[in-house]
Amino acid sequence: MTPMVDALARAWRDPRGRAGALMLAVMGAIAAVGPTLLPDPLAQPCVLTCRNLGPSLAHPFGTDDLSRDILARVASGGRISLAVAILAVALSVTLGAAVGLVAGY
Repeated sequence: MTPMVDALARAWRDPRGRAGALMLAVMGAIAAVGPTLLPDPLAQPCVLTCRNLGPSLAHPFGTDDLSRDILARVASGGRISLAVAILAVALSVTLGAAVGLVAGY
């Protein structure tokens, strides 16, 4: 077994490792699919009556000062963060491989 597979298997056997993997999967799914299912993160449906509401079925994370849905804003921000992270990893792998090829040559 490779060290990476061994480390992943060890983490999966630990209940905390499974919980962490599940949380990452849920956050990734919300970031990937959430903005298409959730309301517009910039929409202000009722500025006067829906301000600073606590969590409810309509707004699981509540609303902010301008009556915007916080879950929609978190999902939208998560999508941007995932895109930046994927771009950074792709860029570093590409540059690292190029430097490694030149060093090996």
